Amino acid sequence: MPDVKRTVKIITEQHEISKDSGVEGYPMREWNIRIVLVNENTGEDVPANVFEKATYKLHPTFGARETQVVKKPPFRIQEEGWGEFDMRITVTGIDKGGDHELLHDLNFQNERYEAEHKIVSVPQPVLVTSSHAD
Repeated sequence: MPDVKRTVKIITEQHEISKDSGVEGYPMREWNIRIVLVNENTGEDVPANVFEKATYKLHPTFGARETQVVKKPPFRIQEEGWGEFDMRITVTGIDKGGDHELLHDLNFQNERYEAEHKIVSVPQPVLVTSSHAD
């Protein structure tokens, strides 16, 4: 079976909110991230339904919310915070499609930005069984 190449797009949106961050010069922000695939033929965003879940590993200051698992496309999380940080997002393929780790830079330079990642999946053979009554 040939490898399957896909483009995963991480879309981040953020804006300032009227809450005190407690850190002067760093306004509090609300941000969200979602994951889609890019159709290789049309370039359009399509649901990332080849994944069964996305696991977000946030900054340790998020405490109990540091690791978040989302099991439905578009695998969207929403949080509040004042700091930028690098995070790991692990997408898990359906039908034993394996894990793919994506590194994502959460930053507040733009209200909306996109980052594309190329992944390669190795399809797992499907076990076909049949029973015959003789």
